[in-house]
Amino acid sequence: MRSDMMFVNRFMLVLSIAMGAIGRAEDTGLRSPATPQWVRIDSEGTLSRTFQSSAVQSATLRMAGDFCRTLVTVNGEQVLRIEPYCPTQELDVTNFLRLGENKVEVDVESVPGAPAAVAVEVDILTTDGKRIVVMTGDEWSLIDQNEQPQKLALGGAVRPELWGVGRRRISNDPFDNYEQWQQAKGGNARSPRFSLASGFEITQLRVAQPDEGSWVSLACDDRGRLVIGREDQGFLRMTVARDAQTIAHVKPVTTDLLECRGLVFRDGWYYASANNSRKIVRFKVSDEGQVTDLLTLREFPGGVGHGRNDLRVGPDSLLLINGDSVDSPTDNQLDFTSPLRKRVAGKHIKEGTLLRSSLDGHRWELLCGGLRNPYGVDVHPTYGDPFTYDADNEYDLGMPWYRPTRVLQLIPGGDYGYREATKVLPPRFADQADDAPPLIDIGRGSPTSIVFGSQFQFPQPYQQALFALDWTYGRVLAIHLSPRGAGYRASTELFLQGKPLNVTDVVAGQDGAMYLVTGGRKTQSALYRVTAVKALGTESEASERTPTPFESEMLAYSSKQREIARRLQDSGVTTARMNWDSIKPLLKDADPVVRYSARTALERIPSTEWVTTVLSSPVGEASMPALLAAARLLDAAHTGRILEQLNAIPVGLAEDLDECLMRIRILELCMQVDQEAVLNQREAVETQLMSAWQTSAVIHQQVSSEGTKADFLRRSALLLAEIQSPRLPTFVDQALLSSSTQEDQIAGVMALRNYRGEIRPEIRARQLQTLAAIPQMVGGEGLPAIHVWLETETLETLTPEFREQYARIKASLSEPEPLPPTRPQVKKWSLDDLSAVIENSTTGDAQRGRQIFHTALCSRCHRFADQGRSVGPDLTQVAGRFSRHDILDSILNPSKAIAENYQGVTIQTTEGKVITGRLIPGGDFRSEKLRLSTDLLRPDQVLEVDKKLIEEHHPSAVSPMPQGLLDTLTQEEIRDLLAYLTRSGK
Repeated sequence: MRSDMMFVNRFMLVLSIAMGAIGRAEDTGLRSPATPQWVRIDSEGTLSRTFQSSAVQSATLRMAGDFCRTLVTVNGEQVLRIEPYCPTQELDVTNFLRLGENKVEVDVESVPGAPAAVAVEVDILTTDGKRIVVMTGDEWSLIDQNEQPQKLALGGAVRPELWGVGRRRISNDPFDNYEQWQQAKGGNARSPRFSLASGFEITQLRVAQPDEGSWVSLACDDRGRLVIGREDQGFLRMTVARDAQTIAHVKPVTTDLLECRGLVFRDGWYYASANNSRKIVRFKVSDEGQVTDLLTLREFPGGVGHGRNDLRVGPDSLLLINGDSVDSPTDNQLDFTSPLRKRVAGKHIKEGTLLRSSLDGHRWELLCGGLRNPYGVDVHPTYGDPFTYDADNEYDLGMPWYRPTRVLQLIPGGDYGYREATKVLPPRFADQADDAPPLIDIGRGSPTSIVFGSQFQFPQPYQQALFALDWTYGRVLAIHLSPRGAGYRASTELFLQGKPLNVTDVVAGQDGAMYLVTGGRKTQSALYRVTAVKALGTESEASERTPTPFESEMLAYSSKQREIARRLQDSGVTTARMNWDSIKPLLKDADPVVRYSARTALERIPSTEWVTTVLSSPVGEASMPALLAAARLLDAAHTGRILEQLNAIPVGLAEDLDECLMRIRILELCMQVDQEAVLNQREAVETQLMSAWQTSAVIHQQVSSEGTKADFLRRSALLLAEIQSPRLPTFVDQALLSSSTQEDQIAGVMALRNYRGEIRPEIRARQLQTLAAIPQMVGGEGLPAIHVWLETETLETLTPEFREQYARIKASLSEPEPLPPTRPQVKKWSLDDLSAVIENSTTGDAQRGRQIFHTALCSRCHRFADQGRSVGPDLTQVAGRFSRHDILDSILNPSKAIAENYQGVTIQTTEGKVITGRLIPGGDFRSEKLRLSTDLLRPDQVLEVDKKLIEEHHPSAVSPMPQGLLDTLTQEEIRDLLAYLTRSGK
């Protein structure tokens, strides 16, 4: 796992609790590295680049495609396929590169009429410490679909903030403490440590006094004063001192409004979402601190946990975002969402919603549903699209149905798929092909407020960014956006992190600074000010950037797509309904926002006006979104025709992952209303799913706007299980149980749990081994309960013989494999001693080498084909990447070059202890204990370290791999081992 979030020296800030203390990011003096060039593609073509490389230690492919479908091939292996409108993808391609000449090819198929372009980077670190970066540019060649050479048309460099250069990653690492907010509780609250983006500084203006409560919201009035909402009740109005280093004056504002999570000032009025008062209000505050002219805009009954959250106020309306504890309003409002939502989800929906109201509270509109606990909301300053940062369900972490926290562009009419179903078994998959498309996944966290940077006096990229607050991990994230069709391309950056820094709200002051408050759950609160002290990297980042001709063309196309989407979103709500003929072509639009909006517009039309037309189309000509809309009617009378149309549409996961995921959803909906009709078509369903799987088997990873290849395989397995397909065991074994991803493995066990058909013994063994290993996987609170449920359901299908086998497997996992007897040292080998072994590649017995791979303890940490464990790097393809000399060198000198993913770590605690070991994955991610293995050959020897006591940490320069593993082998045995690794692995 990457360690970008470590508090290394150049990002280390220590802030004392005294008011006026300042933390500043150190100026590294480095300009942003180069980024790849966009390469324009008019229709279809293949980009390629050949390059040389020495032995590869690690290699990462980054790929972005705008308005096109792409397939990336590395040395003949299809590694990545991306459908149009996907985020930038990153993939480890270490095992696909080889010693010497390498070739990267990108097949591109553009969206008709759109300004298609691709950008590619391969970042390589060699074992001798050299870095090779291969990026799209003049050195690449292009041929068209007729294999005729074409001149490259370059569209300019990718903007640095969209490529992530010079920006810190947001991914959580094991050192991040889920319970860091606890360090801000009580009278002994810990002084925070900060890291923030280069060119910025943070100043602590005030710490909450004992009688000032915990703070949850923040606003700025027309005189530049800051108004803070208390978690209990009331407000504090603060005046910032002239030197902006402290607070000059504090005025309590007394009111009976309870826990105002949202607070906005506009045109003399305050608007507040009083969560524990269960209502939305507006009011004024006098200079004496008295609340006047209080008006209740609307009451919202329901719970208060995931409650009435943030709001934003515009010139003539306000936006309110609610969590799933609030009762969804049903009266006195226009509903932009599909009338079929409740048919599909059930009448009693627990979900978060986005509402829009007139400023007097007389007119209300339901814009979006299917959210969990979206705390913040803001509107794009240029295009007017609302955004939020929605919560995950941490109970499900590590499961195939887990949905991470994510930033969403809130499409009017959008249903984002979440329904409260915690602890419901079988579990509910929140992400479906009929949901509104997400923008970008963030990962673990606890979202609070968001704000666009347009009012900050920050360098240009940050003025266009969306800032999102993560309460759990004490972070402020910057989401960099670029219009793309009716949606956006997005990239992420860790802008600010503190330990602890339980951030609750953010606002722009009149001085252009970012003001933050911390608090919540009765924790110690503070007020901070973040300012820019210098522009980033290049002049283009410091000032307004002139778009390139390609960017201008892309913006013009996006404007057209956005207008189409808005007509669809208003259709049948605020404007006259569009008819079937006008909606039909837009159902096939490659733009997921347009496509989703078109299907929602279709569903607003009475079904009698369109469903017969769709289902009576010539067989095989009905579009998949139209069939999905028909299936969402949940009318058994239509199931037969839907299946007939579906079975006639060719299947090809390698061609269109979006349609394959929609196919799965259509079949699931048909199963809900007419299971017998689907079972009667079992052979056709099996053929469709297996064909899609087989055509995509050669592609390592595939991504679309609707999901991933992994999503399709998991959902296919569960559907095959529902129809008790005899092909299920083989499919699950090859597609899921053999995967290195725990989500795949759990999905495989889940699919087989009730299967009563025949299962080959070797597949049954892998099923039971995977089931027994689930408690050692990384998860949340739900992992133990899911394991018990899967175990109970599975055991009911097993014969006594297999139950005994399962009991033996469980017992073996709790008993570490004993080390073999110590072998005597033969010689302390060096490379010079083994020169004859290196030079003679024709000798050695690979079969004997396979046995030595085990007896020399290699299999304790390394996997080779079907042998060994995945503690260290997989050695199956080692012969293609390293010479015989390099392979022996890495065994004799394991610390010479350590793969980043397998590096040990050295920890220094606040108590002065220094500990070195290998991080052990598994267990509850919320734990405050870090588990280290200090001896990989004795995995039962585990050391626990309290995360709160970790002062600093860094990668260890010493490999976890023991020194001298070859010293107990004879030269002949070393020759055999090398023969096994090189001959079998090519």
